[in-house]
Amino acid sequence: IQIGPDAHLWVLKSSSDVSLYGSLVNIGGMVGAFVGGPLIDTFGRKWCLIGCSPCFILLYLWQALAHTSWQLLFERVLVGIVVGVESVAAPTYIGEASPTKIRGMLGAANQLAVTIGILLAYALGMAFRTSANSVDPNATSQTFCNWRDVSWIYLIPSGLLGILVFLVPESPRWLAEHRGLDAAKKVLLRLQRK
Repeated sequence: IQIGPDAHLWVLKSSSDVSLYGSLVNIGGMVGAFVGGPLIDTFGRKWCLIGCSPCFILLYLWQALAHTSWQLLFERVLVGIVVGVESVAAPTYIGEASPTKIRGMLGAANQLAVTIGILLAYALGMAFRTSANSVDPNATSQTFCNWRDVSWIYLIPSGLLGILVFLVPESPRWLAEHRGLDAAKKVLLRLQRK
């Protein structure tokens, strides 16, 4: 697939590359979920979530500016790793910081938000379809996703993640285990007032 006007770069040249591109996030996600537990126990749930934000920003910049299929494929593995860490940190934080009577609802809301996010990602892919100036005679204006434009859009939620997580306290359980009961009590009192 030739990308862009006067493009000199070719990416995802085969259907195998395209399939690999789609599946590598899941492979990276398995690695990220495996290392996510020790990371959130060491650095805290909040700081792991905050740390995911600049990682996502850098990786989506990389994706938007990639020139080769190998750059894109490697970037997808790294995105998967960060997604895996986040998929451990977010539900753990929600479970530890939310009041008992709404904990189940907030856990379900997290899963709903993930599902809606996946749906929005597919919708963006559909909205940004293009022929990508392909030399393929079968290409139409609806053939390919303009992943560069979509990557720029992904920077918005990636940045918001880091900003908004700064506003919440660390998990009371993590604080009790690492900083003492007084620190945990302060956070619990703060959360109970809200």
